Amino acid sequence: MRILLRYRIPRSFLFLLMKLRPTLLSLATVLGCLMALPTVSPAQDKGDKPLKLDKSTTDKAKQMFDKLVGEAKEAVKEGGEKGKDLWERTKENFSMSREDYIKKVNSGLATMDAEIQALVESGGAVISRDYFKTRIESLKQQLDYCRRDFARLQEAATDEAFRVKQRGFDRGLDFLGENIGLAKEEAGL
Repeated sequence: MRILLRYRIPRSFLFLLMKLRPTLLSLATVLGCLMALPTVSPAQDKGDKPLKLDKSTTDKAKQMFDKLVGEAKEAVKEGGEKGKDLWERTKENFSMSREDYIKKVNSGLATMDAEIQALVESGGAVISRDYFKTRIESLKQQLDYCRRDFARLQEAATDEAFRVKQRGFDRGLDFLGENIGLAKEEAGL
């Protein structure tokens, strides 16, 4: 916002921008519009020479804009791929028999427990940091919660009740898997 305040842009427009909280794509559009506006240097107030934009400055602005648009497209593509993968796994889980699903979850919970233990025993520099110890403890608590939730899931009387509870359990298990992945990435594993 500081950059925008250097130029004579109506405050109402700035407040509108802040209110909208634009997404990445709309931010790119707003930046493009702002670059198209004629710029006025604050030096003009003092009677000095106006700010001149040469070709290299506009080329740099265009390159930054193109880079921003490229990153936005990549983020949308990546999000779509993750959603598609999640949908495929969800369909697979709902088509499994109850017994097969229980075996798969038991195996998954054991694997996640082993991954958390591997994080604890990795001995990297990040492991000694207090915030990372808290993250490890959080992962352990999240795993314990998933185990308790899984026990409640298994107690479901009917197959319909089981499938309804399964949706929430799968979501919690996915969150745990993502959090373990982030911790492993930070630890360099």
